[in-house]
Amino acid sequence: MKTKLTFINNDKVKVLYIVFMFFTMVCFSQTTVNSLQELLPYLDDDNVDIKLTPGVYTIDNSNIANFTNPIFLFEGNDNSFDFTGVTINFATEIFSSFGNVSVEKMAIVGNENVITNLTMVDVGSVYDRPYRGALGIRMDGEDNKIEGITMTVKGSEPYGYGDMFGKGVGYIIKPFKHAAIQLRGNRNHIKDCDIIHRAYGHGIFMQGSYDALIEGVTMEGEVRTTDDMLAETGTGTAGDLQGFITILGYKLPAGYMLSLQEDGIRAYNSGDSYINGVLEEDRRTTNITVRDCTVKNMRNGVTLALSAGDVQIERCTVLGCETGYSVGASTNIVDCSGDIIYGEIYINPYSRSGINADIEILPGSDDYYYGSTSIAYLAGANNNITFRNSETSIDENLHITAGGVRDGLRYKSEENEIDYDASGHNLNNYSDFPVLLSSKSSDNNIVTCGTVIDNGTNNSIIDCNTPNICGNYNAFTTIQAEVFCSQSGIQTANSNAVGYINTGDWVKYENIDFGSGVNSIEISAGTKTSGGNIEIRAGSVSGNLLGTVEITNTGSFTSWQTFKGSINGISGAQDVYFVFTGGDGYLFDVNWFKFSSTSLSISDFNTDISNKPFIYPNPVSSTTTIQKANNSTLSIYDINGNIVFTQVLLSDKDVVDLSRLATGIYFAEAKTASSRLVMKLVKE
Repeated sequence: MKTKLTFINNDKVKVLYIVFMFFTMVCFSQTTVNSLQELLPYLDDDNVDIKLTPGVYTIDNSNIANFTNPIFLFEGNDNSFDFTGVTINFATEIFSSFGNVSVEKMAIVGNENVITNLTMVDVGSVYDRPYRGALGIRMDGEDNKIEGITMTVKGSEPYGYGDMFGKGVGYIIKPFKHAAIQLRGNRNHIKDCDIIHRAYGHGIFMQGSYDALIEGVTMEGEVRTTDDMLAETGTGTAGDLQGFITILGYKLPAGYMLSLQEDGIRAYNSGDSYINGVLEEDRRTTNITVRDCTVKNMRNGVTLALSAGDVQIERCTVLGCETGYSVGASTNIVDCSGDIIYGEIYINPYSRSGINADIEILPGSDDYYYGSTSIAYLAGANNNITFRNSETSIDENLHITAGGVRDGLRYKSEENEIDYDASGHNLNNYSDFPVLLSSKSSDNNIVTCGTVIDNGTNNSIIDCNTPNICGNYNAFTTIQAEVFCSQSGIQTANSNAVGYINTGDWVKYENIDFGSGVNSIEISAGTKTSGGNIEIRAGSVSGNLLGTVEITNTGSFTSWQTFKGSINGISGAQDVYFVFTGGDGYLFDVNWFKFSSTSLSISDFNTDISNKPFIYPNPVSSTTTIQKANNSTLSIYDINGNIVFTQVLLSDKDVVDLSRLATGIYFAEAKTASSRLVMKLVKE
């Protein structure tokens, strides 16, 4: 009986296994479809793996009635769509076929979908305008990825003048734009995509996107000289009919090179998004990573100045753009590069802080066609900017500018002038380009290999070839790590950083003035190893331990990130030792460090909220709203006085995502150039 029962049980197991494998093959094996019409029914399914038969497919007015808008709407979840070997041609004539609406070729609103290896080509004239607008791909939902997509974008109006006749809010010639990709939703991912852009519109733009990742993208627009535009005079083109009077109020001048597109990779401060089928409105664009991307001939290369949270730009290259990198608060630019043939390589166009940038200026691939004297513009306060140089042709009329009026085509009239302060910056200019410190620059620390014109106040200027001079440091200003007084075991490396650090090595800084005391330290460091620790000690290698800062992997020894730690029990003028500990081999390199003090009193706190900023809800579990704090910088401090979060507040009612903060008590500071307010914040 036992033998018989054992046989029956084993047989049942075999049957169940066969049934399981059958359903596994049915449910999870790849399904091949042979036409676009066969593809459409799968777009709202879940858990499907679809492959479209390779070939060239065309959508034009002869078959447009078979499709809706968006043409391909991916509404399902957990799907894979393989378009290897597939090209879909979109005739530009279809952009007006759906009536008075914006046309989307593809929209993704479900979750965890992967779409790979599709070639999308707009076939027709660059002048074939959409009825209202056109878009290649819209990404909503959560955890979606497009990979290996190749796009050729055509069809917009007017085309051939860039934004000289308006961008949409105000215009002289109404624009009908055509962008490649709109990125929204949560944790969506664009990987290894190629975009050839021949329309007036953005390449990739983000609105209300959380935790976006853009990597491995190449993008190329088209440029045209203003001389060539002006040569249309008398021919009856759109620009000629307007007398070439720009939206800026003056006639288009000769001598400039302009992109015919908008920005390459762009972040707007907010937007709407569909999450799990629900429209979430006015979401703040937060936490962006852009890495290993190349942008060529777009208006701005990578412009993320309006985003919030942590912004990382890593190993990117910008070529032939009117502006290379335009960034805002809490941005790290690591191992990036670009040329300056048509415009500035870097700007932080607002009064922002917390920026760390390391950018190499590349030789130009074309003749310079420059309408500005600035190759970089620094504004705001307390940013750490490094420029390196492989450009051998140095025009002494071009310079790095700190504060003051920004020149260029868009700033020729008073109402369009940008005129900001620049203070407390740490600028390492390892290029030979001159530095111009405007009358609105102050308290900046400049290490430069080029000449300096200093029209500001209290700026510190050190020639890059000057030997280290130790002693008499101000704890509250940026101190270059290589300007030590004595050391054991280290060497200067990576353009004057402290490097070749092993466990047990140390450096000494004599007579640092801590004033009435400090409670935190920031250290800029980089490593491709697991890192280690920096012990900050007073008086000797084994002296009083003031604090310890852990340094973790940043990707390379020159990928600088800022690490923070608490400091206790020091004031007045003291000698300080950095003692390095960790495992075997080289630990990390150290670029600079800076101490700070945060003191809060009852007078800092707001009790009358009638006309002052306030927070609700408070306590907060994930998101909160900052009311009546527009045009300020929000900084959140932990109970030790360390800044753990920053965000620029642009409206009277900004939503802030604090889900990453640990449970505890914090202090929220809303600060403008003329006012400061501190509020208690409880994180649940």
